[in-house]
Amino acid sequence: MNAPRTLVVKLPSDVPETDAATRRFGVGEREVRFFKELAPDIGVPVPECYYADSDNDNGDFVLLLEDLSNGRPGDETNVALEDVELGVKNMARLHARWWESDRLARLDWIFSSEDPERATKSGQTYRASWAKIGNGIGSEFPAGVSEMAGRLGTHFEEVMRPLGEAPVTLIHGDCRVYNLFFRDNGQRTEVVTIDWQTPSISRGAAELAYFLIFCLSVEKRRKHEKSLLRLYLNGLKAEGVDDYSYERLVEDYRRGMFRFLVIGVNMLANVGFDNVAGRAVIDVALPRLAGLTDLDCGALIPD
Repeated sequence: MNAPRTLVVKLPSDVPETDAATRRFGVGEREVRFFKELAPDIGVPVPECYYADSDNDNGDFVLLLEDLSNGRPGDETNVALEDVELGVKNMARLHARWWESDRLARLDWIFSSEDPERATKSGQTYRASWAKIGNGIGSEFPAGVSEMAGRLGTHFEEVMRPLGEAPVTLIHGDCRVYNLFFRDNGQRTEVVTIDWQTPSISRGAAELAYFLIFCLSVEKRRKHEKSLLRLYLNGLKAEGVDDYSYERLVEDYRRGMFRFLVIGVNMLANVGFDNVAGRAVIDVALPRLAGLTDLDCGALIPD
């Protein structure tokens, strides 16, 4: 038999709050479908899947996946620039593989930034979240970002809608170093991406912005941002995407920065400011929102 000596078993969480959320949003079912339908042709390394199944009526699921302990897990506490570069190159390969693909229209079980209903719900959620925290924790946002966050609520759908318009591709949905493994395949260091619970259809630059702002301190991002954008663009071109300019990339990247703001605002509205999770967002994530002012993202919001 060729059965693996070890494997990873992925099941619903035994934490009631987490379990309820995953069932409500169908993330287990979505990851099962990813490994059954997309993983064999995804275009980048992912864990080998030995078995996957879900019960769509109650949200139960099971995944038997490759044990990646022969690789090195990504470390978000002190990310090496080399790991960020490997992640950017891997992301470009994924995005190029699915760039404006006809297959995207058939993936009706995947989140799409183009979905008007989803955009409306996202806008409603964001506005409610900002109304809850804006007059309090808003003062801890980097200079200029709090004002920008309020304006975004007024024009949320208009600002975010272009991220779902052509050119779009398949994105991981939560691409952070934390969800990457690095391993030697005998020829080079390859990147294996895990946790495919929230694949989405969007402009790829939105994922690039999310990845870089999560990976890098403000100082490192400022120092290496332009070269990393060029690295991503060159990766797209190497895979055949030759009609996407650097200027278009920068504009999409700036718009994608708002995604990190939206996630931060929604998280702060749902966690206590004095608990571990809340303080982590305030102390680590909020300072990185300086990227919104560095890149004058407020100019993308109508007056």
